Amino acid sequence: ARRRMPAFQNVSGSSMTVVAVAEGVDVMPGDRLTVYNGAEVCGIAEADADGVFYLNVGEVAHSTLNTSLSFTLEREGETIAATSSPQMNYVNNAAIGTPDNPTAISFLAADNLYGDGWYTVSGIKLSGKPSLRGVYIHNGQKITIK
Repeated sequence: ARRRMPAFQNVSGSSMTVVAVAEGVDVMPGDRLTVYNGAEVCGIAEADADGVFYLNVGEVAHSTLNTSLSFTLEREGETIAATSSPQMNYVNNAAIGTPDNPTAISFLAADNLYGDGWYTVSGIKLSGKPSLRGVYIHNGQKITIK
């Protein structure tokens, strides 16, 4: 049997552990939760059979300036939900949530969050294509501007 590569490998040397469930959206096993610090992906986890995500969140190089984390939820490569406000801050070596008591991350379903056009991952509609580096949602698809 072929071994699956991890969806995300933390190479930062420090991390934060988060055991989480999604609130406001129905999660299916295999749904992918992606964590962002600004435009940088700092963690990815797939939902287990109970809809729980076990995240290892890596430190981002510039995280001393901005420690707030935002999240997107994907199913089969399509963004189905995103957080509308920062849910938590990165804290070195912190452990948030347990398998018995996971922390809840509040999501807005993409159809409630995004129409046509460009949006931030926080759901703020932009007047046009962004020029700043970052992760954006364009017509329901996650786009990274470098």
